[in-house]
Amino acid sequence: MNQTQEKVSFEIYETIALKDVPINLIEEIELRNMQLNTDTHSPIVAFVPVDSTMHLSQIVNDKVNFLQTAQPVDKDKKFIAIVAVKNQSSLNTSDLKRTKPNHNNIEIYFNLQGASKWSDLTKSNIGKMIAFSIDNKIYTLTSVNGEIKNGIAIINGLENGDFATNISSLLNASL
Repeated sequence: MNQTQEKVSFEIYETIALKDVPINLIEEIELRNMQLNTDTHSPIVAFVPVDSTMHLSQIVNDKVNFLQTAQPVDKDKKFIAIVAVKNQSSLNTSDLKRTKPNHNNIEIYFNLQGASKWSDLTKSNIGKMIAFSIDNKIYTLTSVNGEIKNGIAIINGLENGDFATNISSLLNASL
């Protein structure tokens, strides 16, 4: 993410399991020498080296989009994940009221419209994963355990408290 930006984009996406990604898109991924995930129930479809210059925007259709994780997903910090998401986000910056850093997490408070969308999204995705994206990179990929009616979400597991504070400030400046 460009740390000097004044505004950032924020979206929350429903994910798509690898087994539900159209075969022609899987073939495109294979042609680009990405390492396919072996867990077909996961929305993580492939892995690429952190220094990859892969252009994911070329692998899309009207229902599926691919985003990469903002941070490496392996213990050696050599690979990022490619995640399948629905083409249209369920929530975005216009649904936010404010954010607040909390250690290496960011608390997200939705406005009235956003809280209603968040409740619907979590209710319809119990047992599935959703992706929190900032500037088209996934910062959190989390399982939904139940409907969340309080209008609050959390981006967790960020690098450190300073990073969480910086991203929270950027998100708030974008409102």
